[in-house]
Amino acid sequence: MKLNLSKFIIVGVIVVLIVLFFVFDLKQYLSLEHIKAQQEALNGYYQNNTLLSIAVYMFIYIAVTALSL
Repeated sequence: MKLNLSKFIIVGVIVVLIVLFFVFDLKQYLSLEHIKAQQEALNGYYQNNTLLSIAVYMFIYIAVTALSL
C-alpha cells in the first residue's frame, strides 16, 4: 500500500508541474530565440563586468562544492 501511495504522489506532482508549465506559459522561455537573447545579454554583461562575473562564478562554485560534501 505504501508503495502505491508514493507512486500516486510522484505522478500527481508530475501532473501538477506539467499543468503549471502550461498555465504560466513557461514554454516561451524554452524557445531558441529566447535562449539566444539571454546568451547575448549574458555575454554583454560579462564583457562589461569581467571581474565581478568571475568572482560570482567562483563563489557559486565554491559554495556548491562545499555543500556537496
